Amino acid sequence: KRCGIPSNVQHDSHLFEPCGYSLNGVLNGHYWTLHITPEKGASFVSFETNYDYDNPQQIIQEIVQFFKPKRFSYAINTYGVHQEEERGFDALKMRTVQWTFDAFKNTE
Repeated sequence: KRCGIPSNVQHDSHLFEPCGYSLNGVLNGHYWTLHITPEKGASFVSFETNYDYDNPQQIIQEIVQFFKPKRFSYAINTYGVHQEEERGFDALKMRTVQWTFDAFKNTE
């Protein structure tokens, strides 16, 4: 729930040894991937989705606050954006916005 992934997604998850976690989920044409490497000194979280969140920045912030990684990445897929623009989705704004998360700086 804290990662913004609906509880009813069809998912496959894997726990890695000695540490690490991967979740891939699909639901109604949407997908989510969450990968966590909690190694001391090199912790990393990545999150990718094509789900149309009302506030994607808030979801990413919750993931960062919960896992507290040293590094993280996120991707928001805007494939099919012409359909999204009809519903008011502003793809240009999503590409140019500069977000910050708990003292992290957005770099490309």
